Amino acid sequence: MIGYRGACRCPSHEFHDGLVLECNAIKKVREEIGLNNVHLMIHFVRMVSETLCVLRLLEEKGLKRGTNGFMVMLMCEILANALLAK
Repeated sequence: MIGYRGACRCPSHEFHDGLVLECNAIKKVREEIGLNNVHLMIHFVRMVSETLCVLRLLEEKGLKRGTNGFMVMLMCEILANALLAK
């Protein structure tokens, strides 16, 4: 589904379980397997609200940006994102 991928899935109730599964997988790889070099890239971010939604979900699942070196990166695919970046 074009346009229904990346960060825009976060507010969707349809994809909530899938996003939780992805968070749990990243947490397991980092904490149980010990691969602390695994980080997250959020792609196709169109709005700040989508980013905040993803970051909130990550924190709820124990993946807080900056904790134990965990990085969350954004892929800037839309020109407006580059212009809005601080």
